[in-house]
Amino acid sequence: MSRFIEVWSLFKCPEKRSDYFKMRRYFSLINLDNVTYRLETRRGYKYSKCISFYFNNDKIFEERYLDDTLAFKRLNYLNEFNIDKDFDGVIEFENKKYDTKDIVMIKHTGPYKIYAGKTKNFYRLKLQTKDTFITIVNEGLTDGFNFISNIQRNYIR
Repeated sequence: MSRFIEVWSLFKCPEKRSDYFKMRRYFSLINLDNVTYRLETRRGYKYSKCISFYFNNDKIFEERYLDDTLAFKRLNYLNEFNIDKDFDGVIEFENKKYDTKDIVMIKHTGPYKIYAGKTKNFYRLKLQTKDTFITIVNEGLTDGFNFISNIQRNYIR
């Protein structure tokens, strides 16, 4: 079974409509079956608590919290996390197929804009499996959004 979960670099309770939009669009996916995680305290930072995700003892992602209570609730949620869709599958990424059991993380690092005479939107994803690490950059936002939402639809919701 592949237990994908959405993670955010900053996890907070949405206060405005734009916060909901950002949380729905800008997240990464982690397969909880392939990582370990723990709550950590960060002294001297704006964010005093974070949940760090590790693969082979290397930190691969950090979810920061403005509110300590929210951090503890999120940790409890992760500990009890079960998905309704308990099947494995294959994800096609850059014309190669990957078994979902082997995927560690799909990190969303876009969309962003590059200024080279004119403005273009790019969507950037990083796929980490147990064996490899791949970055793709697509011109246009549609391909990246479709890829992430397809995984979300098939394996999370």
